Amino acid sequence: MRAAARKNPVFARLSDESQQVLTDIAHHTFALEVLWRPALPEPDFDEVKLEALIDLLFLVDAADGRTRDSN
Repeated sequence: MRAAARKNPVFARLSDESQQVLTDIAHHTFALEVLWRPALPEPDFDEVKLEALIDLLFLVDAADGRTRDSN
C-alpha cells in the first residue's frame, strides 16, 4: 500500500514517519470497513472518507517536519 501511495507526489515528499502513519490510518480505515459495511451501509460515506483522507494528506504535507512546539 505504501509503495503504491508513493506514486502520489504529495505523499512521496512526506517523511518516512508521516508516510507510515498515513498508511496505517488508511489501512485501518479500510480494514474496519470490511467489518462495519454489512451492519452500517452508507454508500455516500465512502466518498466522504476518501476526501477526508486526501485532506489529511495535504495537511500532513503542509506540517511535515514541524513539531507541535513550532506551530
